[in-house]
Amino acid sequence: MAKSFRIPSRTARLVFETDYAGAEVVVRLDLPIGQVLSFLDQSLSAEDGQTPATAKANLILLQRFAATALISWNLENDEGQPIPATAEGILQVPVVFAQLLLAKWAEAISNPPDPLAGVSANGSTSGPRTVEMAPV
Repeated sequence: MAKSFRIPSRTARLVFETDYAGAEVVVRLDLPIGQVLSFLDQSLSAEDGQTPATAKANLILLQRFAATALISWNLENDEGQPIPATAEGILQVPVVFAQLLLAKWAEAISNPPDPLAGVSANGSTSGPRTVEMAPV
């Protein structure tokens, strides 16, 4: 019987510049392909013009992203209170930031760094890996 292999879990720290300088978001990179394809499908549905249906598609997309890919962030509201990195919390961020966040995450999952993971001579991985993404 073949020895089982646990797929490593990678994360990325997304760092932003310009209006969002100082914002840092940690996201999961290794979501199952079914979830990623579902995000892409939902994203395409949300881009089909501004209708009540697309607004609902955007809401679902953001909440699903927060529930599955979002790990943490350092965001605060206008009163200086932390915004939770949750499906409810993501609805408190400006729409431009939410769009940048989704775009940066999509870039991170579609352009993995070289090498994909630290692999030792015996083929085992070096454990979870966090990728530092270039600022946007």
